[in-house]
Amino acid sequence: MHGTENGYGGVAGFYVDIIGNTFLGTDRQNYWIRGAPIFNTDFHGNVSLNKQDNASGNGDAIQVHGCPPGITNIDCGFTAFPVNIFNNQFGASDPTIRFGPSSLGVGDFDGDGDDDLFLATGAGWYFSPAGAREWRFLNAAPDTIDQLLFGDFDGDGRTDVVALRNDQLVVSWGGISAFELLNANPLPCGSMTDMAVGDFDGDGHPDIFCADGGTWWISYGGNTPFVQVIVAFPLRVKDLRFGDFNGDGTTDVFGVVKGALSAPSWQVRYGPRGYRGFLGGWQPLPVSLTSAVDNLYVADFNGDGIADVATDCGPNADPGCWQISYAGSRNWQYLPFAYGPYIAGIGHFFGHVEADLLSWNNVDFWISVGEFPNLPATAL
Repeated sequence: MHGTENGYGGVAGFYVDIIGNTFLGTDRQNYWIRGAPIFNTDFHGNVSLNKQDNASGNGDAIQVHGCPPGITNIDCGFTAFPVNIFNNQFGASDPTIRFGPSSLGVGDFDGDGDDDLFLATGAGWYFSPAGAREWRFLNAAPDTIDQLLFGDFDGDGRTDVVALRNDQLVVSWGGISAFELLNANPLPCGSMTDMAVGDFDGDGHPDIFCADGGTWWISYGGNTPFVQVIVAFPLRVKDLRFGDFNGDGTTDVFGVVKGALSAPSWQVRYGPRGYRGFLGGWQPLPVSLTSAVDNLYVADFNGDGIADVATDCGPNADPGCWQISYAGSRNWQYLPFAYGPYIAGIGHFFGHVEADLLSWNNVDFWISVGEFPNLPATAL
């Protein structure tokens, strides 16, 4: 912001409120003021990869220079520091260094029928249409990806964003509105990481599932009281996966379960269509290919209406090697092409019936649909 004295010194602006921005560039200052504003400016609620120091180095977020080059601020009578700096995150890590499920969400935020990628930086929310175009701003909000849930809770075709405020679930419609109360009922789980979204009664509307380490609960539609569906079972959401394993249109719960006299095996609790407050007992799948759910991704990758289980080929395989157990009932089938080594998201980015596996190789996104060849997506 230039001053009135040939660019330096004098008056530089009237009042500026810099709030809720994500600064990923490190080759220059985020804010450089070359004079004294009539009123102080505020720099708050921002995330910056630069450090806060108010010097002239390129690694600094803010520079104040109220005098012409070669003359110190004190020498020309500029002594006040005119920027109020508070509630920022300086020296933050770059959220785009390594994409993955832990840093990105998936949903349809523009209502075009194709899924998009969602990025939460700690200062703002952004989405990339179909994961193939530039990041577009949605909302200024401090919540990160692990503090959010996604689903179309009002049925308008756009994904909504659910967060926790004062022990109550609130929703931002389409990710762009201010938060409104979604569920005023007591919340049995105190952390968003203990919750998941699915359609557990098959009515076509998203529900919110939570597991507190002992009891499983479901709020049907996300706005009803939480109902107990399983009591005294220790698996939490991080130990579970969700998908429709019998093609009846309801979300089932997948886990690796160890019996009293048996080794851990792949098992499913089926969500009965049309019934609320109930999940069936554990039923084993025909195969059990892992002893834990770590690195397992569940989705309908071949479009037959039944969830499949995908994973990488293990630490001794080439990076980008992936394999699928169709319906969670067959032995691993290696995919005849290479993905990027990191999963960025799973969704319907091209509008296909099959779920798309979006992977990241540190340079580009790559999309593959079921058993079809890879299709490159634009690098971000």
